[in-house]
Amino acid sequence: MADGAGTVPPFSEIFATHRKLVWSVACFHVAARQDREDLFQEIWEAIFHSLHQFAGRSRLSTWIYSVARHTAQRYVTRHRPRGQPPRPEGGAPSPEEVVLSREALAHAMASLTEPEVEIIFFRYVGGHSYDELAEILNIPLSTVKARLFEARRKIRDTRS
Repeated sequence: MADGAGTVPPFSEIFATHRKLVWSVACFHVAARQDREDLFQEIWEAIFHSLHQFAGRSRLSTWIYSVARHTAQRYVTRHRPRGQPPRPEGGAPSPEEVVLSREALAHAMASLTEPEVEIIFFRYVGGHSYDELAEILNIPLSTVKARLFEARRKIRDTRS
């Protein structure tokens, strides 16, 4: 179990290093503060219980993001009101998923695909660099740049 060339650090160190990433995932998937806190805890439980499965084929942060995202998707599915269908892949995000202060920007964000919302969220809310986004989302740097460019263009076009 390695992260790069070393061994997996103690769980307390993993938590301290990656809690911002996990909180960003929780915020992206649920709107209510209590739900975010519940999901945050559930994600860390999943990471703790599956840490022995980390094989070192990717960076630890990439693996943590994957566990966090899958846990969040399961959480949202379990807590969706009866009869409410899941949001289709690539569909416009609901207002609850776009936690922004200004109504006009929220409207613009609603015109984006899920991958575009995700990358905007992690870039501007999470504060991640392009390189970090490529690693977290497990996509090439060129795809990060293209998605950000397209998302910004759509936002600009919607707001003008």
